[in-house]
Amino acid sequence: MAVYLFKIDIYLGILRGQPSLTMPEELHYTLPSAHCLWNGDGLDKWEARQATEPLFRSQKSIFHMINDNTWDSEFPTEEPLLIEDLQLCICALQSNIWRLSQRARDSDENEISTVLQKDSLRRRLDALKLRLDQMAHQNTEGVDFGDEKTLPLRHYFGYEDQSQPGWQGEVISRVKSLSFDSLMLYHLFSLHLLAEVGTLTQLAKDQNTTTTFERHRRAREQRLSATERWTGTPTARQALCHAVEILVEHQAIFLGPNKTTGLEKDTLDPISYIALSCAALVVWAYCTFGLHKCDICTQGSASTGVIPVVELTEFCGSDSQQDEKDSWLAMRGGCGVQLQGISLCQCNMKFLMTLFRVCMPEGWEVADTIAPGVLRI
Repeated sequence: MAVYLFKIDIYLGILRGQPSLTMPEELHYTLPSAHCLWNGDGLDKWEARQATEPLFRSQKSIFHMINDNTWDSEFPTEEPLLIEDLQLCICALQSNIWRLSQRARDSDENEISTVLQKDSLRRRLDALKLRLDQMAHQNTEGVDFGDEKTLPLRHYFGYEDQSQPGWQGEVISRVKSLSFDSLMLYHLFSLHLLAEVGTLTQLAKDQNTTTTFERHRRAREQRLSATERWTGTPTARQALCHAVEILVEHQAIFLGPNKTTGLEKDTLDPISYIALSCAALVVWAYCTFGLHKCDICTQGSASTGVIPVVELTEFCGSDSQQDEKDSWLAMRGGCGVQLQGISLCQCNMKFLMTLFRVCMPEGWEVADTIAPGVLRI
């Protein structure tokens, strides 16, 4: 219950733009048992599964596990963590990211201390993402099902009848679902680190409201000016990459030619749709307030070869384009940007937002809390 309450608190903090109320230091309970121990059909299975349970789970507190794996280090502990453990480690960074975002908003976000702390948090997130990738991409050829060292399938057995053909599908689907939710959590926290999501949300609200108060008008102008500057920075381009990763991962589940993932819209963790809404908000802000927004739409800009065009989906899910991606992140304008063939500018907003909207479940109103009116364009 402590683990679930901690995650719910983190989710609500993200929705409300507030720090979490529960601190990792308060999670002094031992690590929860693996899924297979909670779902063993009979004492004989429970006893057999307990033998494969990592011993340290009954000896280490949740806080110490989080602390050991979220230090600013490229080499986190090599304990055989479960996917849920990595989710907790990512969640534990929420308060730090929120405080840093508030400090950057109230002062100069280019202040050296702010930049160093953001870089430190980014490295922590990337180290946890590396652990997730190791689980997802381990070569299991020639290894008996459930005997993997990095991808811990043996910890996700449930009530499946192992005498029935294809019983492994349920276990694999369970692992894929947890991995997907963890990946969305990583991208969402990266967006909050790279973009002032609270400011973008308020800008979206500003589009549909008017004010006669001078104080409110000045605050709007400050938000607008800060966002316009942000759209021309490498940080904004990094945020775009994470937003597109979120979109592409959802499209692979729901719009792919072969739906063999075992994942369904109604069974995903709500954090995946929070991430999708936040991704749409980032793309909307980049197109709406970017100073380049309409130049790339003039006929002949890209076709004549004067301005090169970058297709963001080419940077997703592969290291083969890493050099090109790094070059684009470091550049200072002079390049058109497309998302699945659609130029990123205000003129194409309806088509761009449709890409995100079709991946949303029907009637999911929380999207308007994160990106007010954006997905209804």
